[in-house]
Amino acid sequence: RVHGEPTLLLCTMLAAYSRALARRPVLTKAATASLVFGAADWLAQSAERFLAAKAAAAGAGPGGAVAAAPMPYDWTRTGRMLVFGFCVTGPGVHSWYWAVERAFGPGRTAGVIAKKLVADTLVMAPLSIFTFFTGMGVLEGRSLEYIGAKLKVEMQPALLACWSVWPPVMAFSFRFVPVEYRTLFQNLVSVFWNGYLAFANATTEPDVKGKGNAPLPSGPVANR
Repeated sequence: RVHGEPTLLLCTMLAAYSRALARRPVLTKAATASLVFGAADWLAQSAERFLAAKAAAAGAGPGGAVAAAPMPYDWTRTGRMLVFGFCVTGPGVHSWYWAVERAFGPGRTAGVIAKKLVADTLVMAPLSIFTFFTGMGVLEGRSLEYIGAKLKVEMQPALLACWSVWPPVMAFSFRFVPVEYRTLFQNLVSVFWNGYLAFANATTEPDVKGKGNAPLPSGPVANR
């Protein structure tokens, strides 16, 4: 009985999600993506604050120097992630999956999955990363020059990381997950991926004068 309670709760939550999905599919997926992006940024900021505290402790040394104040949590940054997930990622991923289904059909043969995987890898992956860094720049109030420099610094490493993580995840999704639940599946898997993007966006700042990129002097700047 005790072991059955978590299963019952999970089934109840899934049933509620399915009902919401049937009534308002785009809104439901947008809200889910928003929550996932917020959780991802919380993870990223937790990692940043831990590393900052560790560095401060190491810098204090044995002489008993006064430690720096803990890095404050940036709620505004998390708010930007919530907005981006709701307005961009949720509706965008929903539209992408249905477009892929229309283009290649609902089949789950190896050939159909391979076509969907190639499209996702070569189109959706770079588009989502480009959209993330551009969207974050807009929400932060950055200039077009800054956003372009940020993309130049972050686009390639993020895309290479994406290609090393997402293809097996998406192959599983295209083979086993019904299309209406793929956005939810991707959102759950992408908590850590979005945390990586949030970390990458916050911990380096490009030099818009073309001298490279430098770490931020303190705190965050502000997310597939």
